[in-house]
Amino acid sequence: MKNIFLIFILIALSTNISIGQEPLKFDKIIQIDSIGKSKLFTLINQWFASTYNSSNDVLQFVDKEEGVIIGKGQMTYDYGKLLYNSYTGHVNYTIKIQVKDNKFKIEISDFVHKIDIGNAPSCELGLITTDENFTNKGLSKSYHNNTWKDLKLKINKYSNSIFTSIETAIKNKIKDKTEW
Repeated sequence: MKNIFLIFILIALSTNISIGQEPLKFDKIIQIDSIGKSKLFTLINQWFASTYNSSNDVLQFVDKEEGVIIGKGQMTYDYGKLLYNSYTGHVNYTIKIQVKDNKFKIEISDFVHKIDIGNAPSCELGLITTDENFTNKGLSKSYHNNTWKDLKLKINKYSNSIFTSIETAIKNKIKDKTEW
């Protein structure tokens, strides 16, 4: 009976731990006056083509009727200090854009840290969540937690640069209505 009770407690604790870890996500709604869904959708596709090396590799799902574009992107990551070189790598992410008349919503989520080949496997932090720290135990705790916080700051800055990039590109395309 004691064993069954102990198993229930362990299951309850492990469920609580996983519930507290929400994936990091950034989103922004951008209002663009006097532009239809179809034209806006086309301009956003053009932004993907000019922003990413190969939009065919990035785009995972495109539905013009529903006004949804989903892509997978990647940003490089480097802490910037010699002691943290084992964390150098990249962060994969998902970018989802939903388009309506006169506005669109950008959501960037599912950030996953991957290390470069040859770096210590224990330095790969995986899915980036809203948790304040990566871990509270282990010999590398301070390095992991410092990198975790640095990753989140750099992901936030990178996400904001995507928001700015797409908003600027769309507004500039609308302003420049000259035909060639």
